[in-house]
Amino acid sequence: MKRNLAGASLAVVMLVCFAGFPAAGVAHEDKSLCNVILDGDGEPVRESDDDEIAHSNTTDCPDDDADKAAVENVAAPEPTPEPAEEPVAVVEPLIVYFDVNEKTLDAGAQAEVDAYVTSLMATSPVAVNVVGFADTSGSADLNKKLSEARANSVAAALIDAGVPAGIITRGASGEDELAVTTPDGTREASNRRVSVTPGY
Repeated sequence: MKRNLAGASLAVVMLVCFAGFPAAGVAHEDKSLCNVILDGDGEPVRESDDDEIAHSNTTDCPDDDADKAAVENVAAPEPTPEPAEEPVAVVEPLIVYFDVNEKTLDAGAQAEVDAYVTSLMATSPVAVNVVGFADTSGSADLNKKLSEARANSVAAALIDAGVPAGIITRGASGEDELAVTTPDGTREASNRRVSVTPGY
């Protein structure tokens, strides 16, 4: 009888001792913990007055599985594309032609300059380069002066039409830089000209 009681007592003690330990070989499912207090080893603990336990809280969890799925599947907002810059409006250079030995604009050339300035000023140029040219008929010195006088005539017409004088530069190439290559002493209408080139 005593032996039976002793055996039963031993069995109870062993049962109590091993009840607090997980069975060997049992795999624990690794789940993320939410809204719990963890100790220094990362194990969940209940409320404790022990100041030596390092407590930390995990982040809040979704209220339910549906909320969790919604949180995980929320796509990052698309970046707002920057508006494309508008291309700067420009106008092409203007070429004004002159008669033989002529340095002033005729009525047709004057009308052409006036119309050009209307388009030009709508593009807000910061510079306008005016260069005069001559053909090879006549001496090189005469053609240099003639090309300069032509550039001055066109510059004056530009200013009268509304181009600020301060943005105009002038040049004279004489019979250099021919639009059409010719022998010396040749009259060529394409070479008697003034170019107007805007800068932006």
